Amino acid sequence: MFIGLRPSWLGGLITGTGPANANIAIEASTDMVLWRYHSIVAANAFGVWQLSEPNTIAPPYRFYRALSAQQLPPGLINWWQADNSYVDSFGGILGTPVNDLGFADGQRGRAFGFDGVGKLLSLGGAPVPVPWTACFWVRREDAVDASSALIADDFTSLKLEQFGSPARVVGFTQFGVADYYFAHTVPTNTWTHVAFVGTADGTALYFNGGHMETLPASISLPRGILGARTTLGDKLNGLLDEITWFNRALTPAEIDQVRNVTRGP
Repeated sequence: MFIGLRPSWLGGLITGTGPANANIAIEASTDMVLWRYHSIVAANAFGVWQLSEPNTIAPPYRFYRALSAQQLPPGLINWWQADNSYVDSFGGILGTPVNDLGFADGQRGRAFGFDGVGKLLSLGGAPVPVPWTACFWVRREDAVDASSALIADDFTSLKLEQFGSPARVVGFTQFGVADYYFAHTVPTNTWTHVAFVGTADGTALYFNGGHMETLPASISLPRGILGARTTLGDKLNGLLDEITWFNRALTPAEIDQVRNVTRGP
């Protein structure tokens, strides 16, 4: 639905208006006939949004239009839709595929395909301190390594399969300090929406919108490598789709909202 784009150009900065606190999809065209997805912006409490476009005065000239986007909760900082693209469609982090990380049929569109051997996505993003929420659509296969990471950096990791667990339970790690274990395992060969909520009081785990368990420990949300700890270990085997991260602790109702917005038909 077109929402009434009224942009102004201020030194490469496009501004517009829309619904307050809404996620707004921007499409671009060079001929006003063929429109393509360009990015997603977030309107503030007054409905104002901004898009940085440093080359608006250089040909080929582009036209823009704003459309209402899927309404994820406030606080969204990253969103990998994995639809044949490594680009974070909201936060601007460009992932770098390693060892030909490719795509497979996802639970919605396409998904990142990890082989448990060498494929990963390098992000290089800074960690996010608590509070935060990290959501993933996961189709797990048993890892080749002793554990597998959803996301990690040199200091912390969210584990799809925690080290040392014969049951391959979900967990999280602060390297050099402790491995933490939930009492729950993501099933194999089926799509599961997995969410973590980190606060100063602990870390909660949700499967398919339902609260499973909360542990009284927390870490910063790493944004270094998707699908591994490093190029040497904790390699994930399976598929990841519709990855959404937030800089606040979502409520149970909001986690279910994320699940509903990002799941396939």
